[in-house]
Amino acid sequence: MVTRAIQAAGADAEAFAAFRDEVLSKLAETAIEAPQQSRTWLSTVKLVGETDELNMDPEQAAAKMISGLLSAPVRT
Repeated sequence: MVTRAIQAAGADAEAFAAFRDEVLSKLAETAIEAPQQSRTWLSTVKLVGETDELNMDPEQAAAKMISGLLSAPVRT
């Protein structure tokens, strides 16, 4: 399932943008309901910034986001 998510999100920049926006939106909703999870949202936003700065291709960026989410101290 994770591999399929990475492949789908990594298809092109547009697919990654949709994936990124959906993940960040869900994390923001969760953080509003459970403030202790706001760190997960913040760390994911930072990861997205890093992927932009490093000019990662969409598949690498998606893999980095998923890895960050899986290693988050409080999972959603």
